[in-house]
Amino acid sequence: MKDKQRDLIRMVLPSRASKMAREKSREIHRQERHAVNSALIQHHPDDEWEDGRYFRRVSSAESYTAKEMPSRVRDRRGADNLSGLQRWTEHQKKEAKGDESKAYAKCAEVLQPGKNLICKHAMSHVAVWLDAPEARYYRPYMNERDIAAQEAASRSFMARHYGPVLIDKRELKTLLDRLYSSQHGRLNKILKKYNLKKRACTDDDACTTKAHHKVKHYFVYDATAWQKWRKVSMWAWNDAVKAGQNTQIRDAMEVVTNHDIQKCPNRIIISGPADVEPLYDALCSTHMRAGGPYSAYGGSYDNDANGTLKDILKLAEQVGLR
Repeated sequence: MKDKQRDLIRMVLPSRASKMAREKSREIHRQERHAVNSALIQHHPDDEWEDGRYFRRVSSAESYTAKEMPSRVRDRRGADNLSGLQRWTEHQKKEAKGDESKAYAKCAEVLQPGKNLICKHAMSHVAVWLDAPEARYYRPYMNERDIAAQEAASRSFMARHYGPVLIDKRELKTLLDRLYSSQHGRLNKILKKYNLKKRACTDDDACTTKAHHKVKHYFVYDATAWQKWRKVSMWAWNDAVKAGQNTQIRDAMEVVTNHDIQKCPNRIIISGPADVEPLYDALCSTHMRAGGPYSAYGGSYDNDANGTLKDILKLAEQVGLR
């Protein structure tokens, strides 16, 4: 057990960005010191320190440091050697039959995060991968008050931007499974309305066809340009005609891509339990599921996904599942 723990924690560090992180950290603190020293040198004994000429400059320097240091810590942590530890974590999750809480307990038993700082550091990565509640404590660049403030701001942001589609992602997964088992037809009706897709279609998909379309291109003569005839929009061309400039209209053929949604192999339609996972992924945007303060909520910047989620939540309320 001891040798296993030693091998796991040693494979994480040193970070591949440790030198760069140290240099950037020194640079950030040096900029803060220079700003504070400059304000102190220019401060006259007869002036009040709260005068904006001094106090605001020092506050700005301290705010810059508080804002930049977390990103430096994230960059350094992102360059850790994590492949071996991640494979071991995935193996523990597989041994626990997908139960993340049991896998986390097993990993904590081996790594013993309370033993020293390097064990705690390795365990912090495991907590993030297994989406454990303890992951919120492994932010060395933030205290508890800052964590609470950031999470409150995140909830406020989500409420403003997503409003009625704000839902805990674990609740959403359970809700989709229950809707599939009891409201299969009505769920598919919502999906057909918005035509959600698992991925963007390519030219190789059977639902995508190309056709040639005749279009007009508008040109204006510009003697100062390298290419004398400059392609412009129709509105700019009309302005040039009114101004008496030399203009041309040329016919051209453009390739237009058509998409048949009925033949689309990427369209999400619930036909079995395995189709619930792609729907869940489409309703929860990737950056909100990867970690950070947004990870606990469902929502997407895609309007079709938001509309789908809104109708699904309305359906759940109608049938008494929420």
